[in-house]
Amino acid sequence: MKPNNNNESKFDNIDSIDPRDLDILIAFFNKILTSPYNFGENFYNQLVKNNPELQGMFENVHRTNLGYVFLHSVVAILNVVQQQQNWRKMIHDLAYKHKNFPIKDEHFTLINQSFRRTIEQYRTSFPSRIPINLNMLLGFFDEFLQEFKNGYNKARI
Repeated sequence: MKPNNNNESKFDNIDSIDPRDLDILIAFFNKILTSPYNFGENFYNQLVKNNPELQGMFENVHRTNLGYVFLHSVVAILNVVQQQQNWRKMIHDLAYKHKNFPIKDEHFTLINQSFRRTIEQYRTSFPSRIPINLNMLLGFFDEFLQEFKNGYNKARI
C-alpha cells in the first residue's frame, strides 16, 4: 500500500500496511483518547440506539469506559503490528476473554456500523490535524473485527 497521501487510497491488509500509515493510525486513535470528544459515550449510544437488544451485553460497563477500553485495545493491537509481532494471536486472545459474552454473528456488523458512525461524528465534530485516510482506517477496523469474530467463534467451540 502506498503511504497515506489522500483519502482515496485502498487498504490492502494489516500485514502490508506502510509503517508511516501505521504511525498515522496510532496517532489518530491516541488523539481520540485525549480529545474532549467522548468517543466511549458516543460509541455506546450509536451501538444501542438502533439495537436495544445489545444494551444488556454492556450493563456492567460504564458507557464512557466501553469506548476507552475499546480504543486502548485498538491502539495496543496497532502497536503489536508496528513491532511486527503476531497481532492475530493478540486479537484471538482478546476474543477468548470474551467467549462467555452472548455475541451473535450479526452483532459484529452492528459494532462495525456503530464504529463507522462514531468515527465519522468524531471527524466532523473535531477535525484532526492528523491526515487520516478514512479508507485505511475503516479497512484496518474491518480486518481487526473479522479476526476478532474468527477468534471468538473458535473460542466458543
